[in-house]
Amino acid sequence: MPPDPHDHKTWELALWLQVNAPWLVAGIVAIFMVLLRAYLDRVKLTKKDVAEAMICGAFVMTSRPVMASMGISDDWAIFIGVVTGFLGVRFFRPAVEAMARHVLNSRGGK
Repeated sequence: MPPDPHDHKTWELALWLQVNAPWLVAGIVAIFMVLLRAYLDRVKLTKKDVAEAMICGAFVMTSRPVMASMGISDDWAIFIGVVTGFLGVRFFRPAVEAMARHVLNSRGGK
């Protein structure tokens, strides 16, 4: 059954999906990349691998505003997803922790 043409919520959702499709696909690609890398490394996936995949996927999907402010177009979304998935959480965790420490120290925290 097609959506009611007067149902604005459905059309708003469709428009949001169309606008954000590159970054949603990039997040899914990042998830599959992490799982593929873990599978090829160990041939058995663990819960930690699945959690890492979800973190990478969420990171990519939510990075759109940051990438847009840096001038990176949506055309680069899938490449960013693949690179993020390949590098994984093990690479990004120390970088994020270092940035958080720097921000906290610059604001007078310990």
